[in-house]
Amino acid sequence: MSTEGKAPLHQFLCIIPDLPNAPRLEVRPAHMKGAVKSAVNGDFVVMGGAYLTHHPTPSNGSPPADRDIPFAGSAMVVIAESKEEVMRKIREDPYTKGGVWDADNARVWSYKTVFAAPPHPAAIFEKKPDTGAAE
Repeated sequence: MSTEGKAPLHQFLCIIPDLPNAPRLEVRPAHMKGAVKSAVNGDFVVMGGAYLTHHPTPSNGSPPADRDIPFAGSAMVVIAESKEEVMRKIREDPYTKGGVWDADNARVWSYKTVFAAPPHPAAIFEKKPDTGAAE
């Protein structure tokens, strides 16, 4: 694949808070469809996930239901030509359009991965979105 004439790609670390009472679980399928496809294709998302106010306590030895997880926002590492491109994509994401992300308060920093371990099995959702990849 030729990169001639294209601007170089850079990594960015994004921290995006949720709006109060965000409908995260309702909007998640639309968001995940695009995010997972992007990660699988390697064209924007490198890794991403939710950040929480705290880790919930499992009950009866089972992981908490999604509705019981205290989501506070999202963290992502992405690749793009510029911070402006990252912010444009954040604003176009279903989480922003669906009232989940507070894009006006998103923080985006230039970033460089030094090392990365394979995902821990606890980090992978069991459900599969339309892309067929792990959610």
